[in-house]
Amino acid sequence: MKDKDASGRFDNDEGTTAWLQPDEVDIQMSGINFTGLAAPVQLQMYWLNHVRLFCMVAGHTGTLDVRRLSTDDIEELRSALLIPETCLQLGKYAVLVTNVTEFLKRMDAAIQTCNYLYFRGLVKYYDPETFHGSFRDIEAAF
Repeated sequence: MKDKDASGRFDNDEGTTAWLQPDEVDIQMSGINFTGLAAPVQLQMYWLNHVRLFCMVAGHTGTLDVRRLSTDDIEELRSALLIPETCLQLGKYAVLVTNVTEFLKRMDAAIQTCNYLYFRGLVKYYDPETFHGSFRDIEAAF
């Protein structure tokens, strides 16, 4: 991407395979120990540069049990389903998928027809200030 600030589409953290907190890791390269690091260490694998992503925003209720909603939950439900402001910078138009099950069924069939390898799932966010760990294989893309 030429303009890295364009519409919130560029993310330096995509494809992170490990995020290591400075006080929980010691690094050794070519016989030299690096300790007392100033910031987290981020590892990214080159092969993830060749993975193509199709991203959508999913309205998801999170931990709310929609079968047991009460008026006390309305604000939490509203916040969970609210489209992030940064999505509004992606363009003038949007497509609303109203039958998610049928959409995924058709998408899966089309991808299999083309004989593509694929994975789908919700993005898992982490707090970069506290998270210390790694992501396996294709999970790193999400």
